[in-house]
Amino acid sequence: MDTNLFQSTDKECIICNKSGRLRSCPGCQAKLYCSQKCRAVDGPVHILLCGSRPNFETRPHQNARRAIVFEQDFPSVKFAWIDVEIRQDEDDFIFWENALLDDYLGTTKFKKTAMYDCNTVRQRRTKEVIGIKHWDTFLIDGSPVNQTVAAVAPATAVLFGQDLSSR
Repeated sequence: MDTNLFQSTDKECIICNKSGRLRSCPGCQAKLYCSQKCRAVDGPVHILLCGSRPNFETRPHQNARRAIVFEQDFPSVKFAWIDVEIRQDEDDFIFWENALLDDYLGTTKFKKTAMYDCNTVRQRRTKEVIGIKHWDTFLIDGSPVNQTVAAVAPATAVLFGQDLSSR
């Protein structure tokens, strides 16, 4: 492959955290790799979102957050804008964001958010906390395995039902 297709920068590799001279994806310019090896590791997942990322760089409004939707029955992932409402805790008055997910997770099942700040597969902390929003009752309500997550990230835990990931 022609390495001139890559633009060099001085950021951290998203796969191995190595800093120094890195190359960015020629398609979206967002994902940075220190080597072809790291690019190859991320490639199968990255290619699913690469082309649509430029459409999701600028928020449509202040309370919009970019999320990745892992649809239950469709073997694909996609970016989506989700709206959040700002809430304030009644006890300690800390502000927090509540994601409005009814369009994605429906209204008939209780929703839960699992928060992650560590990538156990790569054995490193993430740069930001990642929230995985899902149905809380997936183990007892007969929700099928989320085939999209299983196809995109086969080394990870099995997720059931509709899932969203945001930061």
